[in-house]
Amino acid sequence: MLTIIILLLNYLFSFAQLQDEMISASEELLIYSQDNFDSEIIGKIKPYEVFSIVEQGIEPSDWFYIAQGVDQFTKLKQEDYNKSKNGYINSSKAIFIDSLQEAKSNFPILHFEINAYSNQLKLDTSMSSYGLEIPIEDSYIISRFTLDWKGSKIDQNELFYNDLFNISFDEKNIASNINDRFTTYCYGDVYYIKQMCADGAGSFEITWVIQDGKIIQRLIDDF
Repeated sequence: MLTIIILLLNYLFSFAQLQDEMISASEELLIYSQDNFDSEIIGKIKPYEVFSIVEQGIEPSDWFYIAQGVDQFTKLKQEDYNKSKNGYINSSKAIFIDSLQEAKSNFPILHFEINAYSNQLKLDTSMSSYGLEIPIEDSYIISRFTLDWKGSKIDQNELFYNDLFNISFDEKNIASNINDRFTTYCYGDVYYIKQMCADGAGSFEITWVIQDGKIIQRLIDDF
Protein backbone atom coordinates (compact mmCIF):
# COMPACT_ATOMS: atom_id res chain seq x y z
CA MET A 1 0.00 0.00 0.00
CA LEU A 2 2.83 2.40 0.87
CA THR A 3 4.38 1.76 -2.55
CA ILE A 4 1.12 2.69 -4.31
CA ILE A 5 0.77 5.91 -2.25
CA ILE A 6 4.32 6.96 -3.15
CA LEU A 7 3.65 6.25 -6.82
CA LEU A 8 0.49 8.36 -6.78
CA LEU A 9 2.26 11.29 -5.13
CA ASN A 10 5.03 11.16 -7.69
CA TYR A 11 2.46 11.11 -10.48
CA LEU A 12 0.74 14.23 -9.12
CA PHE A 13 3.81 16.38 -8.54
CA SER A 14 6.41 15.51 -11.17
CA PHE A 15 5.01 16.46 -14.58
CA ALA A 16 6.29 20.04 -14.43
CA GLN A 17 9.79 18.88 -15.33
CA LEU A 18 8.79 17.56 -18.75
CA GLN A 19 10.20 19.35 -21.79
CA ASP A 20 8.11 21.19 -24.36
CA GLU A 21 7.78 19.53 -27.75
CA MET A 22 7.35 21.05 -31.18
CA ILE A 23 6.81 20.02 -34.79
CA SER A 24 7.86 21.57 -38.07
CA ALA A 25 5.32 24.02 -39.50
CA SER A 26 6.85 23.86 -42.97
CA GLU A 27 8.06 21.26 -45.42
CA GLU A 28 11.49 21.32 -43.87
CA LEU A 29 12.96 22.72 -40.67
CA LEU A 30 16.69 23.28 -40.59
CA ILE A 31 18.89 22.69 -37.55
CA TYR A 32 21.77 25.16 -37.15
CA SER A 33 24.97 24.86 -35.14
CA GLN A 34 24.43 28.33 -33.64
CA ASP A 35 21.45 30.61 -33.08
CA ASN A 36 21.66 32.47 -36.40
CA PHE A 37 20.97 31.76 -40.07
CA ASP A 38 24.63 32.26 -41.03
CA SER A 39 25.83 29.30 -38.98
CA GLU A 40 26.34 25.78 -40.30
CA ILE A 41 23.29 23.68 -41.14
CA ILE A 42 23.79 20.41 -39.27
CA GLY A 43 20.48 18.66 -39.81
CA LYS A 44 16.88 18.77 -40.95
CA ILE A 45 13.57 17.98 -39.30
CA LYS A 46 10.96 16.26 -41.43
CA PRO A 47 7.39 17.53 -41.67
CA TYR A 48 5.29 16.39 -38.69
CA GLU A 49 8.35 15.10 -36.78
CA VAL A 50 8.34 15.75 -33.02
CA PHE A 51 11.42 17.17 -31.30
CA SER A 52 12.15 18.38 -27.77
CA ILE A 53 13.07 21.87 -26.62
CA VAL A 54 16.18 21.68 -24.45
CA GLU A 55 16.58 25.39 -23.80
CA GLN A 56 14.49 28.43 -24.69
CA GLY A 57 16.74 30.99 -23.04
CA ILE A 58 15.93 33.64 -20.49
CA GLU A 59 15.67 36.51 -22.97
CA PRO A 60 12.91 36.44 -25.62
CA SER A 61 14.29 34.89 -28.80
CA ASP A 62 13.14 33.14 -31.96
CA TRP A 63 15.90 30.56 -31.48
CA PHE A 64 15.51 27.38 -29.42
CA TYR A 65 18.14 24.79 -28.58
CA ILE A 66 16.58 21.42 -29.42
CA ALA A 67 17.20 17.66 -29.38
CA GLN A 68 16.14 15.59 -32.38
CA GLY A 69 15.56 11.86 -31.91
CA VAL A 70 17.74 9.35 -33.71
CA ASP A 71 14.87 7.15 -34.94
CA GLN A 72 11.11 6.61 -34.68
CA PHE A 73 11.42 4.83 -31.31
CA THR A 74 13.57 7.51 -29.69
CA LYS A 75 13.73 7.99 -25.96
CA LEU A 76 15.32 11.19 -24.67
CA LYS A 77 16.92 11.08 -21.24
CA GLN A 78 19.09 13.82 -19.82
CA GLU A 79 22.17 11.63 -20.06
CA ASP A 80 21.40 10.58 -23.63
CA TYR A 81 21.73 13.93 -25.41
CA ASN A 82 24.91 12.75 -27.07
CA LYS A 83 22.79 10.10 -28.80
CA SER A 84 20.51 12.72 -30.34
CA LYS A 85 21.16 15.52 -32.78
CA ASN A 86 21.33 18.83 -30.94
CA GLY A 87 21.25 22.30 -32.42
CA TYR A 88 19.24 25.45 -32.91
CA ILE A 89 16.01 25.99 -34.80
CA ASN A 90 14.17 29.17 -35.63
CA SER A 91 10.86 28.92 -33.82
CA SER A 92 9.00 30.99 -36.42
CA LYS A 93 8.92 27.81 -38.49
CA ALA A 94 7.77 25.50 -35.70
CA ILE A 95 4.62 24.86 -33.64
CA PHE A 96 4.24 23.73 -30.04
CA ILE A 97 2.22 20.51 -29.90
CA ASP A 98 0.22 21.80 -26.95
CA SER A 99 -0.97 24.72 -29.10
CA LEU A 100 -2.46 22.43 -31.76
CA GLN A 101 -6.18 21.85 -32.02
CA GLU A 102 -7.46 18.98 -29.91
CA ALA A 103 -9.13 16.24 -31.94
CA LYS A 104 -12.80 15.90 -31.06
CA SER A 105 -14.07 13.15 -33.38
CA ASN A 106 -12.94 10.48 -35.86
CA PHE A 107 -9.51 10.29 -34.25
CA PRO A 108 -7.29 7.23 -33.69
CA ILE A 109 -7.51 5.43 -30.36
CA LEU A 110 -4.69 3.59 -28.58
CA HIS A 111 -5.58 0.45 -26.61
CA PHE A 112 -3.29 -1.13 -24.01
CA GLU A 113 -3.87 -4.46 -22.26
CA ILE A 114 -2.07 -4.41 -18.90
CA ASN A 115 -1.03 -7.47 -16.89
CA ALA A 116 1.03 -8.03 -13.77
CA TYR A 117 4.61 -9.10 -14.39
CA SER A 118 5.23 -12.84 -14.27
CA ASN A 119 8.63 -14.36 -13.55
CA GLN A 120 7.92 -16.73 -16.40
CA LEU A 121 8.47 -13.86 -18.81
CA LYS A 122 11.88 -13.64 -20.40
CA LEU A 123 12.93 -10.01 -20.57
CA ASP A 124 16.05 -8.61 -22.17
CA THR A 125 17.52 -6.83 -19.15
CA SER A 126 20.24 -5.26 -21.32
CA MET A 127 17.60 -3.29 -23.20
CA SER A 128 16.82 0.28 -22.19
CA SER A 129 13.44 0.54 -20.52
CA TYR A 130 10.99 2.96 -18.96
CA GLY A 131 9.02 2.61 -15.75
CA LEU A 132 11.32 0.17 -13.94
CA GLU A 133 12.21 2.39 -11.01
CA ILE A 134 10.41 -0.12 -8.79
CA PRO A 135 11.22 -3.84 -8.47
CA ILE A 136 10.29 -5.87 -11.52
CA GLU A 137 8.23 -8.29 -9.42
CA ASP A 138 5.93 -5.37 -8.45
CA SER A 139 5.59 -4.15 -12.02
CA TYR A 140 2.97 -4.24 -14.73
CA ILE A 141 3.61 -4.88 -18.41
CA ILE A 142 1.81 -4.22 -21.68
CA SER A 143 0.67 -7.57 -23.06
CA ARG A 144 -1.02 -6.17 -26.16
CA PHE A 145 -1.03 -2.79 -27.89
CA THR A 146 -3.45 -1.93 -30.69
CA LEU A 147 -4.40 1.12 -32.73
CA ASP A 148 -8.05 1.68 -33.53
CA TRP A 149 -8.11 3.35 -36.94
CA LYS A 150 -11.43 4.03 -38.67
CA GLY A 151 -13.07 1.04 -37.00
CA SER A 152 -10.17 -1.39 -37.53
CA LYS A 153 -8.10 -2.57 -34.57
CA ILE A 154 -4.47 -2.93 -35.69
CA ASP A 155 -1.93 -4.82 -33.55
CA GLN A 156 1.33 -2.92 -33.09
CA ASN A 157 4.91 -4.08 -33.30
CA GLU A 158 6.38 -5.08 -29.92
CA LEU A 159 9.19 -2.60 -30.52
CA PHE A 160 6.72 0.14 -29.65
CA TYR A 161 5.92 -1.20 -26.19
CA ASN A 162 8.20 -3.99 -24.95
CA ASP A 163 10.39 -1.43 -23.16
CA LEU A 164 7.47 0.27 -21.38
CA PHE A 165 6.52 -0.73 -17.84
CA ASN A 166 4.01 0.46 -15.25
CA ILE A 167 1.93 2.76 -17.42
CA SER A 168 -0.79 1.49 -15.08
CA PHE A 169 -0.66 -0.25 -11.71
CA ASP A 170 -3.74 -2.41 -12.31
CA GLU A 171 -4.55 -5.31 -14.60
CA LYS A 172 -6.95 -3.66 -16.98
CA ASN A 173 -7.46 -2.33 -20.48
CA ILE A 174 -6.68 1.33 -21.19
CA ALA A 175 -8.11 3.31 -24.11
CA SER A 176 -6.76 6.75 -24.98
CA ASN A 177 -10.20 8.22 -25.71
CA ILE A 178 -11.60 7.62 -22.21
CA ASN A 179 -8.56 8.17 -20.01
CA ASP A 180 -7.51 11.60 -18.75
CA ARG A 181 -3.81 10.74 -19.03
CA PHE A 182 -4.13 11.09 -22.81
CA THR A 183 -4.61 14.16 -25.00
CA THR A 184 -5.08 13.88 -28.77
CA TYR A 185 -4.10 16.74 -31.08
CA CYS A 186 -4.32 17.00 -34.86
CA TYR A 187 -2.40 18.92 -37.50
CA GLY A 188 -3.62 18.30 -41.01
CA ASP A 189 -3.96 14.54 -41.39
CA VAL A 190 -1.47 13.76 -38.60
CA TYR A 191 -2.47 12.98 -35.01
CA TYR A 192 -0.36 13.48 -31.89
CA ILE A 193 -1.39 11.54 -28.78
CA LYS A 194 0.38 12.62 -25.60
CA GLN A 195 0.35 10.05 -22.79
CA MET A 196 1.40 10.73 -19.19
CA CYS A 197 2.90 7.87 -17.19
CA ALA A 198 4.21 7.54 -13.62
CA ASP A 199 7.12 5.18 -12.95
CA GLY A 200 7.55 5.23 -9.19
CA ALA A 201 10.40 7.72 -9.04
CA GLY A 202 8.96 10.43 -11.24
CA SER A 203 7.07 10.53 -14.48
CA PHE A 204 7.57 10.27 -18.19
CA GLU A 205 5.58 11.32 -21.21
CA ILE A 206 5.09 9.47 -24.49
CA THR A 207 4.13 11.26 -27.71
CA TRP A 208 2.66 8.99 -30.36
CA VAL A 209 2.57 10.32 -33.94
CA ILE A 210 -0.02 8.67 -36.19
CA GLN A 211 -0.70 9.08 -39.90
CA ASP A 212 -2.73 6.93 -42.31
CA GLY A 213 -3.33 4.24 -39.70
CA LYS A 214 0.34 3.86 -38.76
CA ILE A 215 2.44 4.98 -35.83
CA ILE A 216 5.25 6.88 -37.52
CA GLN A 217 7.06 8.08 -34.40
CA ARG A 218 7.26 7.52 -30.67
CA LEU A 219 9.10 10.05 -28.53
CA ILE A 220 9.57 9.53 -24.79
CA ASP A 221 10.57 12.31 -22.43
CA ASP A 222 11.46 11.63 -18.80
CA PHE A 223 12.67 15.02 -17.63
